[in-house]
Parts: sequence; C-alpha cells; structure tokens
Amino acid sequence: MRHAVAGAALLAGSVTSSVSSAQYRLRADAYFSAADPSSGLLVLSGEAHKPSWLTAETVVWLGTGDHPGDVMVASVRARDPSGYIDARLGRMLVTAGAIRPVHIDGGDVKVRAPWGTTLEVFGGIPVVSNFQPRDYDWAVGGRVAQRFGEVASLGLSYVQMRETGVVTHEEMGIDAAMQPARWLDAAATAAVDLQTLALSDARISLASRFSKVRLELFAVERSPSHLLPATSLFSALGDVPSGRAGGSILWHAAPRLDVYGEGAGESLAAEPGAEALLRTTLRLDDRGLGALGLELRRESTPGASWSGVRGTARVPLSRLFAASTELELVAPDDPRGRGVVWPWGLVALRFRPFPTWEAASAFEASASPTAVSSLTGLVRLSYVLGAK
Repeated sequence: MRHAVAGAALLAGSVTSSVSSAQYRLRADAYFSAADPSSGLLVLSGEAHKPSWLTAETVVWLGTGDHPGDVMVASVRARDPSGYIDARLGRMLVTAGAIRPVHIDGGDVKVRAPWGTTLEVFGGIPVVSNFQPRDYDWAVGGRVAQRFGEVASLGLSYVQMRETGVVTHEEMGIDAAMQPARWLDAAATAAVDLQTLALSDARISLASRFSKVRLELFAVERSPSHLLPATSLFSALGDVPSGRAGGSILWHAAPRLDVYGEGAGESLAAEPGAEALLRTTLRLDDRGLGALGLELRRESTPGASWSGVRGTARVPLSRLFAASTELELVAPDDPRGRGVVWPWGLVALRFRPFPTWEAASAFEASASPTAVSSLTGLVRLSYVLGAK
C-alpha cells in the first residue's frame, strides 16, 4: 500500500510540475476511523487553473481488517478547453450511454465535432478486488452519438468484456432525448444483453414544465450491475433486478418554497411494492445557503414496510459559522421486537476563520434493528494552498 499511496500522490501532483508561473490546484482528503486507524479513504486531485486542460484524480481505499487496500481511481484527464477532445488514462470508471459502467485500467478518448457528432472509444483491463489475476482479461467499447440542433440527440453504445479470453459479457445500448416543445422533455435508454438477447436495462421519462409546476412520468427497469460493476471495488450491491413506474410533481409554491411529491409502484426480485414521499423545502435566503426541509415517506416492500418523517435544517449562523442538522424517525409495520420507532439524528458545525482554512465536525446518533444505540463522529480540517 505504501507504493500505491506514493504513486497516487505522484499522479495527482504531476499537474503541478510545470512552470511555476502557471496556476494549479492540488487537493487531498483523508478519512480514517478512530476505532480502526488502519482503515480509511484517501482522495487526491490536481487541476490546472481555469480554463482547465489537465486534471488528475486519485481515490485510494486504505483497507480494513483482512481486506487489503487498493487504488480505486488513479487517472489523468486532458481536455481541450473548447470541448472537442477529452482523453483519460489510468484506472477509471467509464460510463458511456446506456451500457453498464465499466471499471478498468486503460484509456478513454472522446471526440466531439462542431456539427454535433460525438465519438467515444475506451478499452483496458477490468479491475478486480483482492489483487486477483487478470490474465487475458480485457474490455473494449464505445459510443457514437449525434445531436440534432437543440431539439434531440441519439446515441448508440457497445461494450464487450472477456475473462481469460472468453466473452463473459456483451451489451449494446441506445439512448435518446428530445425536446419537441419548450415545455416538454422526453428521454429513453435501453440496453440489451447480446448473449441472451434479453433487455437488461431500460428507462423512459416524460416531463412537462409550466410556470411554477414540473410534472414527470417515468418507468425504470434496472439491475444493480448497471449502477456499479459487480466485480468493481466500489460495488456493495447484490445483483437483484428491480423495476419502478410512477410520477412526480415539483411545485414552486413561493419564491423560496418548493413542494415535491412522488409516487411509484415497485418490483424487487419479482415481489410487488410501492413508495410515496412528500417533501417541502424552504430556503432562508435567495442563494439557498440556509434552508429548512420536511419529508414524509412511505415504503411498502414485502417484509420491510415502514413509514417515516425527516426534518433538516441548514443555517448560516454568521460569517464564520454554519450549522446543519437532520432528524429521522422510522416506524416499521412489523417491529419484530426490534423497537417500535427507529430514530436517527445528525448535528454538524462548520468554522471558516479565513478563506484558506476550514474546520468542520459532525456527530451522528441512531438506533436500528442491528444496534440498540450508535454514536459516530467525524472531524475535518481543510487548508487551501495558494488561495487568494
């Protein structure tokens, strides 16, 4: 891991090795657990001053217990300020159109033409956990898309993954978006597994906007592997297919008051369910630096149905201090002896005495089916190098 961290730091800091007259930004974030200081997360990033043409990013998982650490992301990105060429090299998570995300060690190049055509090509070796062998493993794919003025766009994507030279996954996707009128938006994506010729992912959305109201109808059929690759170091999800269909409404009831409602029917592993929520947000200033929120939620899932209420507050106390808090109360339909109500609360305070320094702390307390009580704290200290 010492070599991984050193290489990550060298990569993120590489953009600062040019002439001293140029302006660059280097940022490092490290998170450690007081209960197990050997575990944690290290995030390093470097960026050239605007207009940015070169950036570098590294995310290192430091490991915990018997699970060794590893580099999750370590990539350099070169981007033409005009937006016509965008290239990445290293370890990255590639998302291209409707196909599933791919976590690879390799490269990704995207070229955009002035007439609206976009061509993307990527390839490399799939990332696996615990340093498993990757002999003859590789993944290739790409996407071609065309924009039709400001009205519509259409894209076609493809990915093939091999393990020890044998095709383990092959998928083709299509994505489309259209705005036939200023008040109407439509979008759809679909992905087909070419090995089974089965629909592996689909989404369709139709939204309309009026003066103070936005209405949306949607339907989604998705596998968790389309959110994160099953073999990725990021992944903590099981591959359980799910579907949702419903609608939502957003109402700007007042200049600083928004009301949002959503209702949907669900299918999780072929079991029916439903969910509904109502959320209100009151901004305390025009910029939204302070806000109060209240949310009511109902989840009806076989074996895990519950009702809950959530309140939030974000308040700038002064030029130096800002505070925020959240409180949730969940009442399960069937407590099963695990408590009638499960509370969760968070209190946070931020202190910024100078533009270059910032200190923040947060404390979380909860009770759940797995813990009678739990208390967690987080402290963060930030310093910006070279800030004006």
